[in-house]
Amino acid sequence: MRRIAAITLTLAALIEVGCGDPAEPSAGAASLEVTPDTVVAQRSPQGWSTFTVTATLRNTSERVATLVCARSLEHEQAERWVPVWTSICTMSTGAEVAIAPGEAQSIGVAVTTGLGNWTGSVVPGRYRMVQGVLFSGAEHSEAIVSNAFTVRY
Repeated sequence: MRRIAAITLTLAALIEVGCGDPAEPSAGAASLEVTPDTVVAQRSPQGWSTFTVTATLRNTSERVATLVCARSLEHEQAERWVPVWTSICTMSTGAEVAIAPGEAQSIGVAVTTGLGNWTGSVVPGRYRMVQGVLFSGAEHSEAIVSNAFTVRY
């Protein structure tokens, strides 16, 4: 009976270690780095805000990584990451980007707060980007999380 309890505790510890802290950037098959770490937003006469986020996705796996349309921004609120923007995708754009093992791809994301895909209430603050990536041979895409960056006016 003690042997079963010890095995159960060991498995529970391994599972706990395998679950990374969602507040940290992704580590593993790919990395996503937003640069610069401060982005300046502009206000339009209509009251909307616009800003562009530039990130580099590095494929550190041994498989081809394909960017999928699943892309979002999360805003840090009360020590939690809250989704506030998602990309608008069409059924088939024909513009899938494949990144070979060891290669990198720059991603530019233009964000406008006045559109329906923006659910945030304020613009200035700390954000992170989440990019969907499908690795060759995988059935489901993975969410790759960037470093935190600041948006200000």
